[in-house]
Amino acid sequence: MTSDVPNMKLRITMLCSSTLWAGTEKWSLRTAETLAAMGHDVTFIARKPLLFMERRAKPAPYADGPGTLRFRPLPLVNDADLWSFYLLTSWLRRHADVLIATRVRDYWLGGLAAKLARVPELLRLGVERKPREGYWRDRLRYGSLPSAIMVNAHAIKDILATSPLIDPDTVHVIYNGVETPGPGSNEIRTAVRTELGLAEDDIFVLGAGRLATEKRWHWVIEAAVELRKRGIPVQAYIFGHGNENANLMNRVGELNAGEFVHFPGLTAHLDRYLGAADVAVMSSKTEGVSNSMLEALGRGVATLATSAGGAAEKLVSERDLILVGNDDQAGFVDQLAALCQDSELRAKLGSQGLETVRKEFSWDRMGRELNEVLKGLVLTHER
Repeated sequence: MTSDVPNMKLRITMLCSSTLWAGTEKWSLRTAETLAAMGHDVTFIARKPLLFMERRAKPAPYADGPGTLRFRPLPLVNDADLWSFYLLTSWLRRHADVLIATRVRDYWLGGLAAKLARVPELLRLGVERKPREGYWRDRLRYGSLPSAIMVNAHAIKDILATSPLIDPDTVHVIYNGVETPGPGSNEIRTAVRTELGLAEDDIFVLGAGRLATEKRWHWVIEAAVELRKRGIPVQAYIFGHGNENANLMNRVGELNAGEFVHFPGLTAHLDRYLGAADVAVMSSKTEGVSNSMLEALGRGVATLATSAGGAAEKLVSERDLILVGNDDQAGFVDQLAALCQDSELRAKLGSQGLETVRKEFSWDRMGRELNEVLKGLVLTHER
């Protein structure tokens, strides 16, 4: 670290204990790459480093820059993994100016290790969650341990502000960065539709994310069934993995929807499928600002989402995308039907949504704002 504050080079450790690839994991990797490209030395500590290393941007944006990005394994078996705690504490003492923790387990082990190593911790929270005041572990991991909390929506900050455990002045709203390559080529669209066996008039509806109860993918299953009854040739593909997989497949079976609702599992090529999609959907009950939603908009795909979290803070319904009330399942169905039947509406929303996301959700903007927060934490901690 140098004394030249505007060009301060930090030793940043990022901690991510995930074993599956989803929005948080992608954000963590792209953030590490962005910070390295800005000149910082970043160490990415993970339970499964290959999960991230195999998905690095190519060519890496930091390859010829002054910063570095290295990956280190750590067992991170559970919340009581004392060996991981010892190794992490030792690493932070010797090699880190600041820690960024990204998942609930990371908040606990990382926060304790950072406190013992006397290194500031930035806790990143991407969903609406209020700490439980009566639960001692929440009092520590959200209240006592982090030096600051980063959220991706004012809606999350507003919830945290109601907790006596958290000082609102330590909560920083920094909107996610996202890639914005724009619409896929005709060649990609044709190849994907051929691969999926889609007929010429089929409407390709795409969802992506964890198969978890809060994502409410059953809304998409039930919407597809209703649209088929209305004569709309929808083909829905929901990419992801999670503990709701069996329940969702059972629901598909109950509704005899197997011919037009598909759960292909995880894919390393989601962007390719987005490049061919007609409509993207997000049916979540709780969110911050959904990465999957932003990625769809960044591909210029007409998008339907619930108003969960901070979706409406930077995006305008009926201009950038279509938003329905968080509990309005009937509205979700009707708006999906409208999008599937109106190609001009899809084109208009796709174009404007792409423009807004390029302006409001760039990695450059996110990196600059995060950089200022990290420098402030380190300078304050040194006093």
